[in-house]
Amino acid sequence: MSRRILAALVCTLMIMVVAVPGICQNPSDTADETGDSTEPTSKIKRISISLFGGLNSGGTFYDLPILDERAQLYENSNIVYLFNGETLNLGEELTVDGLTAPRKEIKSGNTYAAKVGFYLSDSFHFDLVGSLSRGDAELSAVRLEDWEPVGREILDVDENFTIYMGGIGLTYDAHNLKTFGLTPYFGLGLGGVINRFDTLEDKTSLYFQVFGGLSRPIASDFWLDVGVRASSYSFETEEQEYSEQFTNIQLTAGLTLIFDVKPIYDWD
Repeated sequence: MSRRILAALVCTLMIMVVAVPGICQNPSDTADETGDSTEPTSKIKRISISLFGGLNSGGTFYDLPILDERAQLYENSNIVYLFNGETLNLGEELTVDGLTAPRKEIKSGNTYAAKVGFYLSDSFHFDLVGSLSRGDAELSAVRLEDWEPVGREILDVDENFTIYMGGIGLTYDAHNLKTFGLTPYFGLGLGGVINRFDTLEDKTSLYFQVFGGLSRPIASDFWLDVGVRASSYSFETEEQEYSEQFTNIQLTAGLTLIFDVKPIYDWD
């Protein structure tokens, strides 16, 4: 999976390298037929820098149902990995008093993000985004008494679990829908994610993201931004090569600094 992320990053860099020569026009291209040159322009109109903080929803990335009383499993097939790397065998059949239906989930926690935006027009801009989210990783299972489930029991917790995300997004600022000074925006994003445990191996993947929010100017160059981002990706586990589609939602608020781009050329 790490190779996929590396390939995605390489492709992103290649796209940026190809796009860079077209960002700024050559001064000679703006000369008129009389030989007089006009002021060169940049295809990037403005640049924004944003800092955010907020909450992430967490989610479940491993979840098995309660075994039927008649179920029979292969030897060592009902094993779950604790977050310290050790294994726990839940047995090959349901017992009158035992554990079943293991679940691994990420609890909600804090998230921090930074973004650099490049405006191609007043409404469209592409953004380079990075974020860090923290939340306990928790392993639990259903406790049985006399064949009846009596509740879910926590078996292990990783308090140092961290999600690192980085990618690129395309955003549309809907100025035509501006109401009470609030400008809505929405967009799509792609990137790579690293799920880092304290002891277990990192789990990497590619994510797809949809997002939206509201922004409002609070000074000449500063905007207040409130938004929500939903990211979805495949979350692998050690158990039986089991993989769950994991969705994480981030609620953030932050400040954005926007400034105009004035290209500088060497006129030698």
